[in-house]
Amino acid sequence: MPHLFLPIAVITSILLLVLYVFAAKRHYLSSLFLGGALICCAAVELCDFLVLRNPQHFSYWKRATLIAESLLPILWLSYSLFFARQGGFHKLGIFQRGAITISLFFVPVAIFVPMENFFYSPDFPHEKLIFLGNVGYFFYLALLLFFILTLANLERNLLSLPALEKWRVKFEIIGAGVILAMFILYYSQGLLYRTLNMGLMAEKSAALLLGCGMIFYSFFRRGGLSGLYISRDMAVRSVVVLIIGIYFLGLGLAGEGMRYLGASPQKTFLGLVALLAGVAFSVVLLSETAKRRLKVFLHKNFYRQKYDYRNQWLEFTQTITAKNSLEELGAAILAFFCKTFAVHSASLFSLKEGKNAYTCLASLEMDTLGTVFPHDNSLIRFLDKRDWVFNAGDDNPEILEENGDFLFRHGVTYIVPLLFKEKLEGFVILGPQINPGEIATYEDYDLMRVLARQSANVLLSQKLIVELSEQREMAAIGKVSAFVIHDLKNLVSALDMTTTNARDFIGDPEFQADLLATLSGSVGRMRALIARLKDFQEKKILAKRPCDLMKIAEDCGKTFNTHLVKISGESAMVEGDTAELQKVLLNLVMNGIEACSEMAPVTIEVGQGKEAFLRVADQGIGMSRDFIDKCLFRPFHSTKKKGFGIGLYQCRNIVEAHGGRIEVSSEEGKGSVFCVYLPLSQSDRNTFKSNRSTLPPSGGKGNACSADCG
Repeated sequence: MPHLFLPIAVITSILLLVLYVFAAKRHYLSSLFLGGALICCAAVELCDFLVLRNPQHFSYWKRATLIAESLLPILWLSYSLFFARQGGFHKLGIFQRGAITISLFFVPVAIFVPMENFFYSPDFPHEKLIFLGNVGYFFYLALLLFFILTLANLERNLLSLPALEKWRVKFEIIGAGVILAMFILYYSQGLLYRTLNMGLMAEKSAALLLGCGMIFYSFFRRGGLSGLYISRDMAVRSVVVLIIGIYFLGLGLAGEGMRYLGASPQKTFLGLVALLAGVAFSVVLLSETAKRRLKVFLHKNFYRQKYDYRNQWLEFTQTITAKNSLEELGAAILAFFCKTFAVHSASLFSLKEGKNAYTCLASLEMDTLGTVFPHDNSLIRFLDKRDWVFNAGDDNPEILEENGDFLFRHGVTYIVPLLFKEKLEGFVILGPQINPGEIATYEDYDLMRVLARQSANVLLSQKLIVELSEQREMAAIGKVSAFVIHDLKNLVSALDMTTTNARDFIGDPEFQADLLATLSGSVGRMRALIARLKDFQEKKILAKRPCDLMKIAEDCGKTFNTHLVKISGESAMVEGDTAELQKVLLNLVMNGIEACSEMAPVTIEVGQGKEAFLRVADQGIGMSRDFIDKCLFRPFHSTKKKGFGIGLYQCRNIVEAHGGRIEVSSEEGKGSVFCVYLPLSQSDRNTFKSNRSTLPPSGGKGNACSADCG
């Protein structure tokens, strides 16, 4: 029954998969070659099935099988050569083009060479064995060599892909590898016994079915020196050739053993060897740990140095170029660190504009978004004092006591400081190692520091580009001022015409009503224009003196109706410019009132702990995490339809000029909470006793960031 069911299932599955490939993936050149290769596999399966069902037509169907098999080398080889690559045949190297050209010779050989030169089968209906002639022997030997070359190319493609792309296509490559490995196992009999055992048809069909299933699953998800010298790339790429060589050696020894075991257990023994070899092949080929151990072994025994620094530097430079944002640059840096030092995950923390904390800029398979390291954290002090890589396995009681939970939760192994001119601009956190037994040497630490220095340089350069862009945006303020002046001139012209007409019609009651309406409208528009102009004025020197934040809050509350603003808390003395701090609080309260569609009250809370704080909470529309991260506190970005996007930018500048910071937490549809932290006055600072419970949480529920996040 399996001899009937499996071939039909395989042929049906292949045809459905090919239809999907041609319909959904036709823009990939490699996918077209894959579709052609699968069609030929289906043809081989069908013809072999018909050979078994109709032995009297043996020569006819085996000729058809040969023709289908002759197309496999060029199709599978082309698939592996064009996989994840752009360009056509002219982009290939001389060796690759030569291999494709040679593969074309299989077709005329299969068509024109007489069948008796390929194989003969005197008792096929009973034994299911096909004996190979000289032409058939060398035909299948060459076929095996091309399949091995294709497997080596597929492994090279898998190793060269970035981590993110690798998991997307891993099952496609595994599926193709299963099919190729099946052909290698099946045709390798010809090398040992000069026969093909058609009794293994069921095993071949099962392997084809498994491979096609894995390819479909992948497509559905993708929706994408002195002494002996061995090239580092070729050493790893030659693992496939090495494994297959060991397999053939073992197969030869097994055949020699057959002479002592007899012929009866041949099929069972061969199947067991094939199964174990296939499992071992897959494990070694796809195991990142095994490949890392192989690299370590080669480095220890064949190389004077562990890294080829020239190649590392060129590859790193190529990786970080042409990135359009800090986030993309951070992701590229982390991907290179993970690949180079063989770790599963990584995260990049960067010093923000306020210079008070380090926040997560990018992460790769490590959930650290929202994590903040204050400037006084013991880990930050360790990294800031010296150009050392922190090893989580070292004995650092102070750091482990404060950060042990974080280090354990993310499996941190190393933390690499990003220094620029002896100043800590950030750090890279490396997660669990792929090969847990690997011990870092001075070469690893040196390369980490070199890459970290360059990373710090490019990150700072990208930050300067962002700041320059903001400066250009601020230059637009001059243009806005010109437009405002133009509007003022128009208003003055209108008023001039009105006063001129008043000399003749001042006694007309209807004119008097129109005159009052015109004057009121002009005055209102002038005040609005003047208020906007005042928002753009240059930063002035602060007139600092002791002031009470509670008094500032109460004065602000008098500006609004009592049901719109609720004030609570206690007195908190700071050194500041009262007028500027009033402007900050007034802007935050106005934003809160305008954000509330039903005029819900805005609450102001005043207090002190280690720092004085003003906390303004509303029940408005809230803000998204994306808006907070990318737009909040930046000029010309506002959630209000008529907003200029300058108010919060000005608030942040005023607060930072006082040595403070602004933090915000928000959820869309649930409101926002802004908290202004300011240093206590000198007298209050001297009498301060630590009581952190009085401080409001800096994040709370929802989306949180600090003003120095930009």
